[in-house]
Amino acid sequence: MKAEKEGYQKEGYQAEATRREASVARTPPLSGAPKELPPEQPPEQPPLSERGPGFDAADHPLSGVPNVEDLSQPEPLNSSFLKEAEPLIELFGEYLTNCVYSKAWSLRDAALQKLTLDLNGEQSENQSKDQSRLAGYVVVLKRMVPDKNVQVFLAAAALLHTVCQELLGRSGPRRAEAHVALDPLMPLLVDRLGDSNARVDKAARDAHLCDLMRCATVGATFTAQYLLRPPKKKSVNPRVYISRMQLLTSMVTEAGIQPESKEGLPLDPTVQLAMDWFSNANADVRESAVKLVAACYAHAGLNRIEKYLANLRQAQREIFDEEFDRVDAGDGLGAGGDLGMPTQRTSRTAGSNRSTPKGQNSRPVAIPEDAVAEAEDVTKCQFCGMRNPEATQEAMDVHYWRECPMLTQCQFCEQVIEIAQLASHWREECEARSAATEACKDLAPNQCPLCRAEIGAGGEQDWFQHILRDGCAANPRKPPA
Repeated sequence: MKAEKEGYQKEGYQAEATRREASVARTPPLSGAPKELPPEQPPEQPPLSERGPGFDAADHPLSGVPNVEDLSQPEPLNSSFLKEAEPLIELFGEYLTNCVYSKAWSLRDAALQKLTLDLNGEQSENQSKDQSRLAGYVVVLKRMVPDKNVQVFLAAAALLHTVCQELLGRSGPRRAEAHVALDPLMPLLVDRLGDSNARVDKAARDAHLCDLMRCATVGATFTAQYLLRPPKKKSVNPRVYISRMQLLTSMVTEAGIQPESKEGLPLDPTVQLAMDWFSNANADVRESAVKLVAACYAHAGLNRIEKYLANLRQAQREIFDEEFDRVDAGDGLGAGGDLGMPTQRTSRTAGSNRSTPKGQNSRPVAIPEDAVAEAEDVTKCQFCGMRNPEATQEAMDVHYWRECPMLTQCQFCEQVIEIAQLASHWREECEARSAATEACKDLAPNQCPLCRAEIGAGGEQDWFQHILRDGCAANPRKPPA
């Protein structure tokens, strides 16, 4: 009986060991005294939420990320995210997943950096595994691409770049599978075009042009379809139209037009979009529309786009004809360059393109991979015009965050917004929906949301006059003397 009892005890210990091993988290444990267990058993690890700090840089789940030992611990995963996060925990571990869903932007940023580091140069021959990993990365990017923190979005853009290079750019998921996986992410990425932060706008454009369009598994046709959809918001800043059309212009210039170019953009919806936005009151929007139509003209010829120009007034038609003349002279292509877009000129001789489209054997010249975009001027504020010859990008970000008189922090969600767009933000974007809607319900379009003063017609110069010259009485950020 004694031997039998000892046998039961031994079997019980082994079963307990198996149970405990199964419960250990996939990520390294935090420090803490283990419970007293039989000698042959590994120490049981408490849940992440109960562990204290104690990682060093070498054994940290985010090892490789700069200053990772100084990061705080992520809070437990909210129950509302459990189902969505299940595949991420399986792929990336509990600790990193908690960082992805953390309220602390530094942890979200660190998680993105870690994912990028791990994916860089990683080799995989398992196509099924690549598909599940792509789905996991898309779940992460769907959360991070709309993130209001600039650094988090830039880290998300870096991860997307690496996904395109390392996962989609080699023998990973097939094209149809990649398109299905990326579909829910694309509208979120398009929404970042024309962002008030120039670095965010540039990163979003680079993601479309340099990463997605040039990726053989994705391509221009798939990427462009989301750009050709009209914005959902009723009130759209001119920057959004301009950024989209300059991006489309660069894509047409490089990829061409269907059917001459199999991977090109569809002609009709592209020209139709440009003509719809040509009616915009903003002159820069109209100019971008003309350049997009001219890029299509360079590939398709006048006959195929004439129907879209038929109802223009004579003065309007002359604007298009002048741009077509520049294209024929070799000077009108690559219109995206003034916003830092990589540009190129198609291989075509000078001469009229008014009747004959480019032949199927005439292909656009690919943009070199090492094309250098024009550097953003970080010494001048894009909102108030303040110039500091010694400013860095970091210093300018601080200026936007704390000082620029044209910007303000939303009192409800703490996002930094242009004062001229604050009412629109309250109506359509702010997370504090009821309070924000209440704050703007009586605001007229030409009324300052801070002091409620009327500001003329509500145009750009009217806002400059009210904020920079007259000085808004309710604006805590004062214009420079």
